[in-house]
Amino acid sequence: MILTRDVPLQIYAYDVDYMGIVHNIVYLRWLEKIRTDFLNEHYSITDAINTGISPIIAKTEMTYHRPVRITDRAFAHLKVEEIGRSKWVISMEIHVEGELYFRADQSGMFYDINKRRPARTPAHVRELFQQALASK
Repeated sequence: MILTRDVPLQIYAYDVDYMGIVHNIVYLRWLEKIRTDFLNEHYSITDAINTGISPIIAKTEMTYHRPVRITDRAFAHLKVEEIGRSKWVISMEIHVEGELYFRADQSGMFYDINKRRPARTPAHVRELFQQALASK
C-alpha cells in the first residue's frame, strides 16, 4: 500500500469564477475524488456494501493559502497520516510550481451501517497500512 499519491488536477471552465479563480467548493470535490479513488484500490464501495462497514468523514479542515487559477498547472499530494482501530486521518496539499496553495486535513472512521455505530477498521486495510509503515 502506497501511503501517498500525487495527482495532476484538471481545471475546467465551470470550476472557476469570472476572474479565472477556482471556486472554493472545487477543492473539496478534488479532495473527495482523490480520497475515494485511493480508497477504492484497497477497500472499494462494493466491499463496504458487502460487509456493511463503510468509511465516513468526521472532520475536514481546509486552508486556502493562494488562489488556484484556470491557467495553473496544479498538483495534489494525498497522504495517509494514520489508520487506527477505527479512525483514519489523511492530508492533501495542492501545489503550483512547487508552492503550497491549499491544505486539507480530513479524519473519519469506519462505521457499521447496520448497527449504526463505529466499527473496527477492516483488518486487511490496517495490515496494509502497518506493512507500508514498516517498509519506509
